[in-house]
Amino acid sequence: MQETASLWPSANQGRWETLDVWQRELIGPLEVLRQPVRLLIDGFDQLDGTVHGAPLRRALTELMETVVHASLVLTSRSDPGLPGTTVMAMPPLDEQVARRYLRGELADGRWLVLELASGQAAADSATSLDGLYDELMAGARARWGAPVEDVLALLAAAGTGPILPIDVLEAALAKSGHTTRATLFAILGDEDLYRVIDRAGPGTPTDRVGLFHQTLADYIAARSPLLHGHRAIAEALDELADDHDPKDFRHQPIYAYAFDAQPSHWWEGEHPDRVVATLRRRTDVIPGVNLERWGQWSARLQDALGPDHPDTLTTRGNIAHWTGQSGDAPGALELSKELLPDHERVLGPDHPDTLTTEAWIEELRTRLEKT
Repeated sequence: MQETASLWPSANQGRWETLDVWQRELIGPLEVLRQPVRLLIDGFDQLDGTVHGAPLRRALTELMETVVHASLVLTSRSDPGLPGTTVMAMPPLDEQVARRYLRGELADGRWLVLELASGQAAADSATSLDGLYDELMAGARARWGAPVEDVLALLAAAGTGPILPIDVLEAALAKSGHTTRATLFAILGDEDLYRVIDRAGPGTPTDRVGLFHQTLADYIAARSPLLHGHRAIAEALDELADDHDPKDFRHQPIYAYAFDAQPSHWWEGEHPDRVVATLRRRTDVIPGVNLERWGQWSARLQDALGPDHPDTLTTRGNIAHWTGQSGDAPGALELSKELLPDHERVLGPDHPDTLTTEAWIEELRTRLEKT
């Protein structure tokens, strides 16, 4: 597979920069490969609401339509909604099965929680999921004190699964002023906490951490507001990923995480004004990815800031720009013509953004006249 995949870029040099990441890494190599292959994707629904969700759906639809020797198995908490798929519901945890290990009501129908509880001596006295987490956390707090709260709040802000680069976690923790790298690593390997922390690539440049299950993130959020955690992560990303390169940021975990997650951290940290600056600062080499990204934030920013806020107008301008760069010049022209009067009214006819919109309209008209 590695040799086949390596031939794919050289065979498509003329259009390589127009392909999104899924066409580059998934569809293309599998089209070249001729033997049967089964593709497994776990947690498919976790990309919903991210910049990768819609492109992955398109890629998988294209895969099933064009690569006849490929089959697909997805796990998801909801119907993936892909054409031609057969949905097989995973049954909830059966109480009789659970009772072979411990009381079924503790796991509450969740297999991951059952696995945690079955291996945790504290489960003998816990009577609820919150009680189980209470006992897990009590031991860790007794051993490490306040830094445990900081680590868990940041991991809850980042989400579930091993997604937060360890260096970002460390930089965000440094803002609390009382957690060293040695203490952080000791907490992550704590005799109780290691059971509920996912970690990938420990000791490598791709070292990433996260919580094992959404129920734990909810438990932490209910007891410790995550506002400051989101802000600390967003500020750490500003420091660690300050020279974003659209062409190769995906090969660097910190830069990739900043591209994917920093706007959301600013938003959840109640700084919608920082979202637009982050979107402008971090772009992808693929125009369609940028269009998808701005489009996901458009309605939320307008609701939060109002239709005449400069950041709302900037968002509309970027949607018009990336629509044109993605190949839809007529659509971009209409969006720009709708935007221009608002730019003139709110910012004035001589404002740089107004002049940029006027120039973009003329460029699009010229482009359409030549076609």
